[in-house]
Amino acid sequence: MAGKQHNRTGTASRLLTLEDMLFRACLLSGYGARARKLASQLAAISHCSDGRSCLDAGAPMQLTVDAPGVAKLRVGIRMNNKPDPASLANLVDKQTLDYIENTINQLPDYQHASIGTWLFWSEKKQSIFIDLRDPDVNDSIKRLDILLNKQQKQHFNELRLRLSDARPWALRIDTDQLGNNQMHLHWVLNRHTRMDLLAERQTPGYWKLVTETLGHLLSRPGKSGRWLIITPLNDSNSQILRVGNSGWTFVPENHNKQRSLSRLISLLEGPRDYAEALWSLCQGTATPGWRVGRACELSISADGIKTRLFYTPQVQPGSVAVTSNSVSADSSIPESNALPVKEYRIIR
Repeated sequence: MAGKQHNRTGTASRLLTLEDMLFRACLLSGYGARARKLASQLAAISHCSDGRSCLDAGAPMQLTVDAPGVAKLRVGIRMNNKPDPASLANLVDKQTLDYIENTINQLPDYQHASIGTWLFWSEKKQSIFIDLRDPDVNDSIKRLDILLNKQQKQHFNELRLRLSDARPWALRIDTDQLGNNQMHLHWVLNRHTRMDLLAERQTPGYWKLVTETLGHLLSRPGKSGRWLIITPLNDSNSQILRVGNSGWTFVPENHNKQRSLSRLISLLEGPRDYAEALWSLCQGTATPGWRVGRACELSISADGIKTRLFYTPQVQPGSVAVTSNSVSADSSIPESNALPVKEYRIIR
């Protein structure tokens, strides 16, 4: 299955249900006899909404691949804005359930078409994404005021001064079995903001590694797509540059795009065969024009480079097919390798 290019007919009947797509992803991730039950549990928490972003295109799920790393399932599921804790009981620990019920579900109602609350699930770690794309940024700040403790609020206020050309986009809350919550704020930059200048102010010398890494996926790595900058709110002294970019969405879904992701995952010592197998699964059941590869996150520090690729499968949530107007292709994949990655240390 790995590396196979499918000939797509474009018929809507090819689309898998959400549960069937999850089932196949679980099988590829090594869950074997447990795959069907896990897929059913994940599908049960999903919820359709009218909101969409360039990252999810309105789809109810996403899959990610990390490099460096090993083949492991990490899946994002779009939930209701106020998730039902009972449906999550077999997927997260009690501390997380209590946090959802007593904190997240007490947030004010949205006054816009929200993309929902997302659960990104892996066996050892879960992350909850809170939508902060309120048209009035003051409404998103009110949500943060409920979610953050005193120290995190202080750090957020300091960041607002430094990131005056950006606004909160989403809050990622990483939970673990010890009940520790790590907060990461995703800021979306204004369209005309110079990301290179901002990155150099934050972490001098790292921007070159960003463009060289993205150069494997994009022909214009410093120019294509919208930019996110991701800041930890638990650590005010972090010297890691974390950024996200949606430029991969604009790249046509062809052999070159598949080869580029395989090359990057391999160079960063990630699970290339797994990345290709997931790609073939997602692309092989999608209709023409659908973009599977949509975004890339990078984490760069003195220790090395980490990347996370986001796949967005096209599926049928229940009986309603998810469709999207695809973006026009204004980018292509360079044939030559852009990043001399072996010169840098790789995070393990």
